[in-house]
Amino acid sequence: MVSSNSSYLVEVIFNKPIKPTSVNPDGSDFEIFTIDGGAEKLKTIRAKIIDQQTVLVTTDAQISNKKYRINIKNIESAAGKQIRQIGLTSMFK
Repeated sequence: MVSSNSSYLVEVIFNKPIKPTSVNPDGSDFEIFTIDGGAEKLKTIRAKIIDQQTVLVTTDAQISNKKYRINIKNIESAAGKQIRQIGLTSMFK
């Protein structure tokens, strides 16, 4: 699940625990693009692990009521298995 309740933060909740060391603190495991009106990439600044299943990604300013797609890559489950690359679409604030 992906949500945003701030103009600079995106909360990503995985359906199973993740391996903390597989998340790059610079946010490079998360690619965020607009999907309406052209595919503009939103810069990710950092990723902070909140709990076993939640990562908070800090971004450049998001545009209100814009649809974004987030691609997640190189993240491993707590068991050490690569989580397949996933893409999610969400309307951010």
